Amino acid sequence: QVLITIAAAFGVGTALQNSGAATVIAASLVEATREWGPIAAIAVIYLLGSIMTELITNNAAAVLMFPFCLETARLYQASPLPFL
Repeated sequence: QVLITIAAAFGVGTALQNSGAATVIAASLVEATREWGPIAAIAVIYLLGSIMTELITNNAAAVLMFPFCLETARLYQASPLPFL
C-alpha cells in the first residue's frame, strides 16, 4: 500500500507541474505572503509539508511538494534550496 501511495504521488506531482496547478498555487502563496517576504512562504510550505506527512508517507509528501516549492522560489526570484 505504501508503494502504491508513493507511485501515485509521482504521477500527481508530474500532473501538478505539467498542468500549471503548481504555478497557480505558488502564485497564490506568493501573493498571500508578499508583505512578509520569502521567509513567510517558507514557513507556510513547512507547515503544509508537516501536515501532509501526517496524512501520507514522507516520500509521497516530498514528491507532491517539490514542484510547488520550486515554483514558489522562482516567483520570489530566490534560490530554491531554502524552499526544499
